[in-house]
Amino acid sequence: MIIIGRYVLTPDVFDAIDALKPHANGELQLTDALRAQSQRSPLTGMLNRSQRWDTGTPMGWLTAVVDIALTRPDIEPGFRAWLTQRLGD
Repeated sequence: MIIIGRYVLTPDVFDAIDALKPHANGELQLTDALRAQSQRSPLTGMLNRSQRWDTGTPMGWLTAVVDIALTRPDIEPGFRAWLTQRLGD
């Protein structure tokens, strides 16, 4: 399971958040609010099959930047030429 931190929430989630009791660390958890909201109305999810990168590591971030640069018509030609030259050195 990948959670990318993107939610589209309806305003009634704030009622569920207001009703929460903080955890031992003093924080309110969105998942608790969503669980409570799901008891009142259905939640909808979407399976995302698009490309994704783990930008939480230096290698993951670099991979994402290179992949995106190679898809951009305004960047790709110059970047590809530079990369080819750099890798040939």
